[in-house]
Amino acid sequence: MSKVKKFIAILYQILESKEYFNYVSWTNNGTSFMIHRIDDFKKIIIKECFNSISIESFYRQMCLYGFRLKKKKGLKEYSHPNFIQGKLKELGLVQRKRKNYATCDDMIKVSNTLKEQIQRLKEQQYSFLYQLKVQYEIHKILSNKIKQLLDQFQNQYPEFWKQQMRIILKLIRGCKPLYGVQTSAPLYEILKDEMLQQEDFYSPKQLSFQ
Repeated sequence: MSKVKKFIAILYQILESKEYFNYVSWTNNGTSFMIHRIDDFKKIIIKECFNSISIESFYRQMCLYGFRLKKKKGLKEYSHPNFIQGKLKELGLVQRKRKNYATCDDMIKVSNTLKEQIQRLKEQQYSFLYQLKVQYEIHKILSNKIKQLLDQFQNQYPEFWKQQMRIILKLIRGCKPLYGVQTSAPLYEILKDEMLQQEDFYSPKQLSFQ
């Protein structure tokens, strides 16, 4: 039988020791073990027992030795058909799978890359939503200001109302951005009634806001 690897021997000793029971322990049937407190496991067990290797290196070793991972709400449960509580003779069968080294390492790199990409996409999404909200508020303020000016103009110069405001209506109707429909709709309703019936009325080309 093959000699028990140092990494596997240390891991087994940790699980058999009561000193680290609060951080990592066998499950009830002894066919797997569970890491309870990952942060403490990383700070205490990894530092004291595994010569301060990184937690990523520990995960990679588990993968290389053929352990199966099962996550449970922030916990990590590992199992191996030959890594069982009380069966010391079978520990020598837990060997590194050299053929899967590159595959395992590549999977971790791909996973990290995907996490970084997802984080960047989230940041871009937040930035886009913030900018959209700002534009919406600006459009709302402008619409209200224009409405106030139009009301004032209509009261002070009613004889020029239809003639002078026609160009404003053209711009509002032709260039109204899609996301600002709700804020500009009241202003559009104020102006459209009679001027839309004019024969010389035209609308400029719609601008794309998509």
